[in-house]
Amino acid sequence: MVYPFFSAKSPLSLSLFFVLLLMLLATRAQMPPDENLFQWKFSNNFLGTQLPSCQSLGIIVEPVNATNITHGVPPFYMIAWEMGGTPRTTLLGLNESSLSWTVDHPVGTSLMLNVVDSQGNGGGIPPQAYTVEAGQSTECVVDNDQRDFIVTANVSGTINTCQPYGLRISGGSPPYNISLAQFDSPVVTNVTIPSPLDAFTYINRATPEYTLLVAVSDITGRYAFGTPTIMPTGSEDVTCAGLNSSPGNATWLTEAQDAQLHSITEAKHRKTAILVGTILPLSVLLIGIVAYLLYRAHHRQQKLEERLKPEPLTLPEPKAVEEAEANSSVGTGVILENQALTASPVSDPDLNLNPFLTQAERSITALNDNIIYPSSTRIYSGRSSRTSSTHSGFVNFPTTSVRGASKKSIQAKLESLDPDTQASSNSSRARNPPVVGRSLSAQPRGSPIPTLPMRSSSFGAPTVSPIEGEYVFQHQDGGRFIRELPPPYERRSRPNPDVLQFP
Repeated sequence: MVYPFFSAKSPLSLSLFFVLLLMLLATRAQMPPDENLFQWKFSNNFLGTQLPSCQSLGIIVEPVNATNITHGVPPFYMIAWEMGGTPRTTLLGLNESSLSWTVDHPVGTSLMLNVVDSQGNGGGIPPQAYTVEAGQSTECVVDNDQRDFIVTANVSGTINTCQPYGLRISGGSPPYNISLAQFDSPVVTNVTIPSPLDAFTYINRATPEYTLLVAVSDITGRYAFGTPTIMPTGSEDVTCAGLNSSPGNATWLTEAQDAQLHSITEAKHRKTAILVGTILPLSVLLIGIVAYLLYRAHHRQQKLEERLKPEPLTLPEPKAVEEAEANSSVGTGVILENQALTASPVSDPDLNLNPFLTQAERSITALNDNIIYPSSTRIYSGRSSRTSSTHSGFVNFPTTSVRGASKKSIQAKLESLDPDTQASSNSSRARNPPVVGRSLSAQPRGSPIPTLPMRSSSFGAPTVSPIEGEYVFQHQDGGRFIRELPPPYERRSRPNPDVLQFP
């Protein structure tokens, strides 16, 4: 059956046939290359990730699917992207069964490799990088890194999914072509930046946990130095709704980026200032409260220690009395006492001031004292009649003992008394014997305090009453008729009787 529309005799039919054929060819040309046309590998299966320099390595290109035999279009090329360096493209050959490649990159370089045909179809990128090591020779090694054409990135290390990745290009001849390659990927993404733009912002849609490499070439096919790499992280959802990769001007993008960084820095500074303005006063207040509490606790502890600390015993200091005042006061006191005793036998101040004697005891003691010591010849012990001008007692102090002479003189005067007077005196002494040498502590309560003989104001011959004998005692074992002698040295001061004295 023949369709008249496509009849060979009709020129219209022929015209329509050629138009349809051209449309089919145009549609075929606009389709992207097949992703699975071929795959490649090194012919040496024992070759690891270390590639020796200046050594020819065999390469095998074969179909991806054995049932659907597809081949690449010769010639074949090796694209070696130097990570951080300058990529290179090397011819492998025309026959896919006899392809070879010689490593001419510097020793220590890390490479991402891919084999492509003349149509740009790639055989895929291996899952790992290859490292160049020194081979049998290094004469073929070429270092063609030129810094007049470079590419840089604004992010290093890692990048999250859908995060912008900024690229800046300097040098070369625009327009630029950008290749985005990733380990273990069958394809390479190519983007062309129109002239005169020299920047590109890529929205990260790469597979996480596989290194992403960016290579830039100009219109002449020359590659830029730098070739940055980054590790994508984050979610595997690469939809990134509303975000698109776009080219731009490096100067404008840099200014916008600087402004953004400046705003971020200012925001951080404001936040820091707010934190400092809030925390610093609170810290100062807290420190002040703590210091005040510590001070109060320390002050309270000191007060407690002062209350618990025993007070030291403070002894009163004896009052010193000038010698002249003491002598004059003592002499005046003796004169007044003698006058008072002469006027009234019972007006002895010692008797009146003694709180341990009753009125009857004071009367008896005063009467006995008046009998034994008449007022005209009474001598009081414990008082001195030194004058304030001269010390006659020390001038008249005898150089020899007067104890024996005094005893004889008193005995002679007593013998010269008449028998009646002696009897009266003896009876009086029998009734009131002198109590000398006994301590006050040995006296019974209520008994009269014994009176001691007073010291004379001079050391002349003792005055003895013509009626009674004189009883003067110095010590308990000194005998009955022993006159009290003055001290060998004069006291310079008398202790104040109102002040408690300690031995």
